[in-house]
Amino acid sequence: MKVIKQTVELARYQKLPEHIILSIEEAGRISHKSEPTGSLADAEAFIRKLIGWGHESVLEHESLRLHIVTDRGISHELVRHRAGIAVTQESTRYVAYQGELEVVAPPLQNAASYSSMPPRAIWEKQIMLAEAHYHALLACGVPPELARSVLPTCVKTELYVTCNIREWRHIIRLRTHKAAHPQMRELIGMAFDVLSGYVPVCFEDLRNDTE
Repeated sequence: MKVIKQTVELARYQKLPEHIILSIEEAGRISHKSEPTGSLADAEAFIRKLIGWGHESVLEHESLRLHIVTDRGISHELVRHRAGIAVTQESTRYVAYQGELEVVAPPLQNAASYSSMPPRAIWEKQIMLAEAHYHALLACGVPPELARSVLPTCVKTELYVTCNIREWRHIIRLRTHKAAHPQMRELIGMAFDVLSGYVPVCFEDLRNDTE
């Protein structure tokens, strides 16, 4: 068993931030029948106005792509989003996990214990048991698509997620709320940092919502 952390990175191939900004401005100007000045600062100011007016549909014209590492349980929440999002995910059918299972640990350290073992130790014992049973099934000739039935939901998975900017904003609002799953809040908090660092004008107004 190898415990890893959730990670979020920009996918390798993206439009440049200035092209995204100017493209959104161009779309918005059509609605308002005004001409862009060609100035990046003017384009950003116009986008801030659109967001302030609640005219976020214009943001659907541009998308951003993230490479995400999380666990299967959290990924199940993320792939429930449907509007303006495309997801490609690591397959447990076709990937045979050799050696140590990579898993993401839940925040159990401060949880109450109902046995002589602390919560983290109970969790680790169960994961090691699942790991042993998975490898035993593979050794018996069971294909990965069937052996995967013993894998825990905390097993690591990778996703390539492409999403229009309006939907990213919706996901950030929803999944960083205090009622969201703790690991999902952490993951989308990281996504927010990455996205807002790349195209700040499209996300800067959400800063207070994520704190």
